[in-house]
Amino acid sequence: MWSKARTAAASPLSFNCFINGSKPKAIRSSFQNGIRRRWLRTRPATDFADRTERDIVPPLKAGAIVLADRYIYTAFARDVARGCDRAWVREVYRFAVKPTVAFFFRAPLDVAIDRIASARPTLKYYEAGMDMDWSDDEEESFEIFQGKILDEYDHMVSEFGLTVIDGTQAIRTQQRQMREIVSRYLKEKLKEKVVLTK
Repeated sequence: MWSKARTAAASPLSFNCFINGSKPKAIRSSFQNGIRRRWLRTRPATDFADRTERDIVPPLKAGAIVLADRYIYTAFARDVARGCDRAWVREVYRFAVKPTVAFFFRAPLDVAIDRIASARPTLKYYEAGMDMDWSDDEEESFEIFQGKILDEYDHMVSEFGLTVIDGTQAIRTQQRQMREIVSRYLKEKLKEKVVLTK
């Protein structure tokens, strides 16, 4: 059943027919909670692949510096928070260019939630994690989801060598720290180029 269900999930038409068909409730539930989650998570990966080929790879090949807000780590954190297997998520995004340096602006959960909530008039359904059935209350679901995302970022710090900056500091302080770190990497790259050209 696993291989048939996985094949069915590969196309939206098959996916909808299977879910809305006359399969027993236990099978539908299993599909919706496991395979469906993976299928839905590959959609952002295809968009990311397109942006990588269009907006990241060409400038890098031309020798430019590319700054990307969020990048693959956001997808990793959100997908794992939604219950996807870490190894599977990493495999889906294996095409991504490894960044020279990646920053994690770490803030306590309550601060992060306040910042996100204050920037939006209302939470979106998926942004609040309502699709995961953690709670019927949108704010509670959002808090649970953001907590899981934060836990996953904390896990990724050592896995990917993310550079952690205290996100509760003044913006100017965070910017100064980030610029100092990026400057060090740029100086190292410049030295490498000088050595190669001699």
